[in-house]
Amino acid sequence: MGQGAWLLEHEGQILGERNPFYLLMPDWFLILGILIATFAAIIASQALISGSFTLVGEAIRLNLFPKVKVVFPSHMKGQLYIPSLNLMLWIGCVGIMLHFQESAAMEAAYGLAITVTMLMTTMLLMYYLRLKRYPVFFVAVLFTLYAVIEGAFLAANLLKFMHGGYVTVVVALLIGGLMWIWLEAGKIKSGLIEMVKLPDYQSQLKQLSSDVDFPKYATHLVFLSKARRDDEVEHAVMYSILNKQPKRADVYWFVHVEVTDEPDTMAYYVRTYEEDDLYRIHFKLGFRVPQQITGLLRQAISELVTNNEVHISKSAQKYHTQSDKKRVGDFKFVILKEILTSENDLPFWKQWVLALHLTIKEFTGGPVRWFGLDGSIVETEPVPLIVKPMAHPKLVRLNPPN
Repeated sequence: MGQGAWLLEHEGQILGERNPFYLLMPDWFLILGILIATFAAIIASQALISGSFTLVGEAIRLNLFPKVKVVFPSHMKGQLYIPSLNLMLWIGCVGIMLHFQESAAMEAAYGLAITVTMLMTTMLLMYYLRLKRYPVFFVAVLFTLYAVIEGAFLAANLLKFMHGGYVTVVVALLIGGLMWIWLEAGKIKSGLIEMVKLPDYQSQLKQLSSDVDFPKYATHLVFLSKARRDDEVEHAVMYSILNKQPKRADVYWFVHVEVTDEPDTMAYYVRTYEEDDLYRIHFKLGFRVPQQITGLLRQAISELVTNNEVHISKSAQKYHTQSDKKRVGDFKFVILKEILTSENDLPFWKQWVLALHLTIKEFTGGPVRWFGLDGSIVETEPVPLIVKPMAHPKLVRLNPPN
C-alpha cells in the first residue's frame, strides 16, 4: 500500500529501472530499510521451513508420505526437524535461483503459490466450520467473501502462468504425485497383510525349536511385527519360520514398537506364549527416544534371564566369556522385504504405482535404519508382493514318447 501511495503521488513520471520499494524510502533510510527487508525474508524463510517440517511430519503419521528420519530437538512433539527434507529444501532453493536468475523473474511463481495456498486455507476452513455445524448461511457468506477476493488474485496470477507460474504447478504436482502414489499403494497393499493368532502356532514352534534335524539358525530369532494385538503376528512371518526355510532357534521373539505422545517414555512388557520358546515384547518408546531396538532388546532379555523368567540353553552360553554376566546368547533379526513379482495379474497403473512405491522406499531407508538395528545380525528375506495371482492355463500331462 505504501508503494501504491507513492506511485499515485508520482503519476506520469518515468521510473525506468528504479523500484518503487526503494524509491519510497528517504536516502538516509535506504540501507536500514534493506536490512529490515532482509531480516523479514529470513523470518519468512524460517516460517516456511518449520511449516514444511510440520506438514511432512503429519503426512508421515497419516501414511501419505515415505517414512523418513524425524528428530525432536525439544520435549514438545510439535517441534521437529527432518534432515532429508531440509536437504531437499536447500536443493529446491538453489534450483529456483539458478532457473530464475533474479528475484523479479519469479514474481509469477511466488504469486501463484501464495494465492493457491490462500484458497486451500479457505476451503479447509469452510470444511472445518461445516464439521462443527456452523450455520450454512454464515459459512456461505464467509466463503463467498474470501472466494471473490482470492479468486481475483488467482485470475491475475494465472495470466502470468507462462512467465514462471508453471514452476509452482510442477512442484505441486511432484509433491502431490508422491503423496498419491503412497496413498494408492497403501490401499492396494492393505488387503494383503494377513494376521494369524500366535497361540495357534505354539506347538509347532516348540517342536521346531527342539528338532535337531534342522540346523540351528540362532539362539534368539527376532521378527519385528506391525500387529497391534498381542496375540497376533503377520502370516508372512510364520511362513518364513515354518515353511519357506524352517528356522530353528532356542527362543522366538516377536517385537512391536509403539511410539507414545510422551517424549522420554522407555518401557516394555512381555507376553509369554511358550516358556523358553515363544515370547512377544511390546516396547513403549517416547517420540524423542532413539529406536535402537538391538540394544533395548538385549537389555530386556538380559533382565528376563537374570530374573530366571527366560532360561537360555547351556550351548548358547558355552562360548561367552566370564566377564559377560548376562550370557544371553546370539541374536538374529529377520527383516521381510517386499518385492513385486511377475506373478501379479494387475492393471498396468497398479503395477506402476506399486513399482514406484517400492523404488521410493529403497531411497528412504528401511527397518534396519528406522529401528537402529545392528546390520551384522540382520538378514533381509525377500517376500513376494502378490496382490492378484496370475491365472495360468491348465497344464496337460502327456505320455512319454516311445
